[in-house]
Amino acid sequence: MRQNVRTPRNHRCRRPNVVADTGSPRDPRPLAGRPGRRSIRPQIHICHRLHTDTRNRPDSPGRLPHPRRHPAGTTETLGDPSIPPEDNDPHYVPSPRADTNRSPSSDPTHRPSFPGPDPQNTTYVEIVYDRDKANKLRLYLETAAVLLLTIAAGWMRFEGLGDLSPGINIDESTYAAEINRIVGGEWIGKWSVASLGVPTLQFYVTAPVFMLVDDELWAIRSVSALAGTLVVPATFVLLRRFLPFVPSFVATVMAAFSIYLMLESRIGWPLMLAVLELIAGAAMLVFSIERRAPWLAIIAGVVVGAGMYTHQVFTPYWASAIALSLLVALLHPGLRHRRELYSFAVVCFAVGANMAWFLMFEFDWAADLEHHYGVSASIDPLRWLQRAWDVFMFHRSPISADATDAAPSAPILGGVMQWFFIVGLVIAIGRIRDHRYQMLFVGLLVGMAPSILVPGSEARRLAVGMIFMFAFAGLGLGTLLQLLWTHAGTILGLADGTALTAVRRTGLVVALGVFVAATAFVGHQKLDSWRSQDARWTFNYNLTSLSHFLRDFDQGQTVHFYSDRGGAPHTVMEWVLPEVDVVNGAESNVDGERVLHVDTGTGGTTVVALLESYIGHSPELQAMYPGARLIEQVDEGGQTLWQVLVIEP
Repeated sequence: MRQNVRTPRNHRCRRPNVVADTGSPRDPRPLAGRPGRRSIRPQIHICHRLHTDTRNRPDSPGRLPHPRRHPAGTTETLGDPSIPPEDNDPHYVPSPRADTNRSPSSDPTHRPSFPGPDPQNTTYVEIVYDRDKANKLRLYLETAAVLLLTIAAGWMRFEGLGDLSPGINIDESTYAAEINRIVGGEWIGKWSVASLGVPTLQFYVTAPVFMLVDDELWAIRSVSALAGTLVVPATFVLLRRFLPFVPSFVATVMAAFSIYLMLESRIGWPLMLAVLELIAGAAMLVFSIERRAPWLAIIAGVVVGAGMYTHQVFTPYWASAIALSLLVALLHPGLRHRRELYSFAVVCFAVGANMAWFLMFEFDWAADLEHHYGVSASIDPLRWLQRAWDVFMFHRSPISADATDAAPSAPILGGVMQWFFIVGLVIAIGRIRDHRYQMLFVGLLVGMAPSILVPGSEARRLAVGMIFMFAFAGLGLGTLLQLLWTHAGTILGLADGTALTAVRRTGLVVALGVFVAATAFVGHQKLDSWRSQDARWTFNYNLTSLSHFLRDFDQGQTVHFYSDRGGAPHTVMEWVLPEVDVVNGAESNVDGERVLHVDTGTGGTTVVALLESYIGHSPELQAMYPGARLIEQVDEGGQTLWQVLVIEP
């Protein structure tokens, strides 16, 4: 295969003709109907675009018919020139330029020692392959597949959003209080002290939804669910720049129905928006390099830099993105003098520097890590290496259960996908000189960084690392499917042709369809198991049910509630019952005592709400207030969720 630099004048393709050599020596005979042009070898000219117009040539009766399109990723097979063309190719087109009436003796340029078939009987076949149209068809099919997958992922994240998770998380109630301040016209700055401190970008994004939707619990979760849904196509777009379609699609399917990514998308905190900003920003950066578009690199820098104002876990992502972009620009000869990577690094640093300065010198993140998480900020390479290995092994060993989001303690990859992950790693290591696989390893390391620095809560801190684990698992499974595609003819005893192509395509569609259905089914089953007692405890299911009852009860009452959780549930009740005077009666109890302090001197209705172990003290209140009404809620299993005593004035 070589390039023919002599392009005809009427050839409008930007790329030179690709000339497929059949292996015969030079034939200096002039081509019939083309004076002055001599044949180099018996050739097949393959044009990249369907634009060769033969109607104006005196030796051509009209445009040649379009050949059969071959599947993407396959090549044209050139037949043996010693076999008659009509037996070798069913799409053979006789050429009117072949002149078989001349005798060798009358041709002064004829070479008697010409090996192989007689050049006078050699027919020149021009195959025109519409590569652009084939690429567009492939793009349409891939887009349709990812769009359907995104719709399915969105349904898994939005269906029953207000009921599952099974209650209100304490963080959601504190975030809602901050969002209501924004809705009221207050500027709360770039940092909030809610939930141990958090950036506020998602609060400002959620505020318009609060103004449009009455159900504030659904509203605060909808932004996370939407971001988690958009992570699915963003994952495919990013991975598709490095991997073929099948591995990229498999990884995207796993991200769409991962139990951990689905759980985090159904809770109203900023994690999934931060993941979306990183994945989408990385995809835009890669596109900007490919398209030579510095403006797109600037947008990518803004998006990634904005992640610093979304979630505190974003700091290692932000620093890694800037360092890696500069490192690649300096080490890669082809990118050293390009503007895209430098533009991205400068803009990303400029956007996120203000928050980085705040975290380092005003918030004192090192002291916060040691105080709240017991993590020393000192540099200890051995400890980090050991922790990196532990995080890497989470692909097959259970992650730690999280009391914040009730994430299950299970491996990130299940069953056979663990082995496909190892196969994908081996394949990527074998191709490590290819920059695409280098970027996959870099993405995996960067995604693991937050979990390496701060142990625990891997379902949240390892969200980006999971996506790249899925990429390696997809590479392993995609390699198996590629082997089956290549050897399908041998396995089924079919010769190359239309039947084998149909079998290959049908088999690939069926295999991917089965994989999508199985992954979605398993993900839905795991999501449904999120209604367990542990999840109910984590999301204050009893307290949420009680708050909704008191909101509907609404008799201008004062509520005294007693809970084993102390004062933490107070924020939930203040959010659900903004117009009700709520008193935490358990605050006065010390050393585990269960004394009920009820003040009925307010002149109005007094409601005493009992939760958890306080439920057993209702007879004492009934003895103290004989006229009090007792109301209790029992779940489907016969367990009492809460008791309420209504004391009339």
